[in-house]
Amino acid sequence: MANRTSLEEMTPAQCRMARAALKIGVRELAEIANVSTNTITRFEQDEPLRPRTIDAIRGALEQYGAVFMDRNLNGGPGVRLALWHSAVFQELVKRGYTPPRLVSISEETIRLEAGINRTRIEIDVDRTALQDIIKLFPLDDRITERIIQMNLSLFGIYIAKLVIEDPLEFESVGQVKKHLAIGGEALRDMDFQLRFGYDYDDDVS
Repeated sequence: MANRTSLEEMTPAQCRMARAALKIGVRELAEIANVSTNTITRFEQDEPLRPRTIDAIRGALEQYGAVFMDRNLNGGPGVRLALWHSAVFQELVKRGYTPPRLVSISEETIRLEAGINRTRIEIDVDRTALQDIIKLFPLDDRITERIIQMNLSLFGIYIAKLVIEDPLEFESVGQVKKHLAIGGEALRDMDFQLRFGYDYDDDVS
């Protein structure tokens, strides 16, 4: 997931609004969220889904630049585009850029995976460096996963900048894999936003 400002569960109306703003079809969203097209359609028609499924759909939309807003005194829940969701980002997506997703977590490394056309980009995040930056609590695997999921957009911006700066490096014909390592200064330059008050003991399986 990307940085979250909303603590409420995404509504079907917000899902429809986010897809419209991002210009993402049902089939494309289903592929990004790793669910069926029928699941997206059912949800948008107000049929109940499991919270973890709704969370997966929301995460996919956030990954591509949707920001969900809670209901407040001025109106109901809404959606806006993230500040980083620029014309450049949209163009990269059209060229085959896939924002990063979490793949695995080990004692030393957090592995993300992104892509651009024929190139799969594997990003190894230094877990110790991340621990040095976020010193609020011990980063066990579950908390680490939450932090990464909530900040995937930051890694997406970082990778997008690299793609923009040196597109040939990432779009070489026949290139199928590229490794990147993120740590130290790169992590310190990222503005990690934690959702305080989150129940980290909640079952995320």
